[in-house]
Amino acid sequence: MSETVVPRAPAPRRLRRRWLLLALAPVLLAGVVAVGSVGVAVAYESSKTPLPVSPADRALVLEVGDLEGELRGRRATPGSLEKFGYFDGTWEVTYRYEDDALFLVSTVSREGGERDARVALRAAWTGLRVGAELVEGEVELTPVEGFALGDEARLARVEVDRQPIGSVAAVRVGHCVVTVVLQGRCFADAAEAEAALARSLLAVAEVETLAE
Repeated sequence: MSETVVPRAPAPRRLRRRWLLLALAPVLLAGVVAVGSVGVAVAYESSKTPLPVSPADRALVLEVGDLEGELRGRRATPGSLEKFGYFDGTWEVTYRYEDDALFLVSTVSREGGERDARVALRAAWTGLRVGAELVEGEVELTPVEGFALGDEARLARVEVDRQPIGSVAAVRVGHCVVTVVLQGRCFADAAEAEAALARSLLAVAEVETLAE
């Protein structure tokens, strides 16, 4: 399968930190859109409670080892994994990985219903686009056609000065929403992104099946 690997020169730290904010911004925006109130969204966020992480939770997220060829010639280092629950029974699992050349944030959230999941996916994607515009014009998201996973799916290439530096993706499977922010390499096309996410989306689909 074809693969696009961007040069291994590390991105400036200032861009990486802004990119981290870009990765996390959709969470609050999704809450605001879902409840229709900033105050209620903040209260919802304040109810966040740490939960124990299981192997089943790890199976839900995209990890660095899922990226084709990413570990070739490199020592695998574990990323961090955390899980949080909210007062209404919803939850999210987030995986983060960062080294001198690669940055990856992968999040899976289970929403209260299909409508909430639809809203969360659209809000997350809007948050990514708005966040990109706020990074002093440095970041641009270019949609990638042909990305078809789950019930809804969106994929974009991240560019700085028209040079690819990463990818972002959002997928809805029933009541679950999967988001990925990747910097340091980008998916060559929709097929490569689908292959990378195949394992985790199978686990997400199983969660949906068991919840029915």
